[in-house]
Amino acid sequence: MEIVSDLLKILLPSSLVLVGMYLAIKNMVSKELEAAKLEIKNKNVEILLPLRLQATERLCLFLERMSLNNLIVRVNEPGITTGHLHKKLLEELRNEYNHNLSQQVYISTKSWAAIKKSVQDITTLINKSAEGMDANSKSIELAKRIFDYSVSLKQDPTSYAIKMIKGEVQQFF
Repeated sequence: MEIVSDLLKILLPSSLVLVGMYLAIKNMVSKELEAAKLEIKNKNVEILLPLRLQATERLCLFLERMSLNNLIVRVNEPGITTGHLHKKLLEELRNEYNHNLSQQVYISTKSWAAIKKSVQDITTLINKSAEGMDANSKSIELAKRIFDYSVSLKQDPTSYAIKMIKGEVQQFF
């Protein structure tokens, strides 16, 4: 019985020391992992934040360029026909959209959906304005009709998407 008692006197303290060391090492490793995760997260922010800001800038610029006032002024040339202006407006819209497609990676799905909707609304507005017009008439007539139709809308097709992007940028800071 004395042997068991002596064995317990040796094993019990050494077991407590072993458990204590295990817990201390586990705690230290856990803190090191958390610090490493935090460092990785900070590096990601350092890299991704400028990219996300640049993407939102480009998308706001895209939406401003696609607003009907800016689009028509930029695309319309003296002497072109309604049919030619209609084609150029849709082509410019499509090209600008395709050029900025990759920026969707850096913004929320909700903001990208708002951008897509604004492009669809502008396309629809241009197409509805061109309906029933003589393709050989002066382009200024289509431009006037587009402006008249856009004035009747409650909201500019791009304003909601711009508001969404600005709200997303405010979340960064």
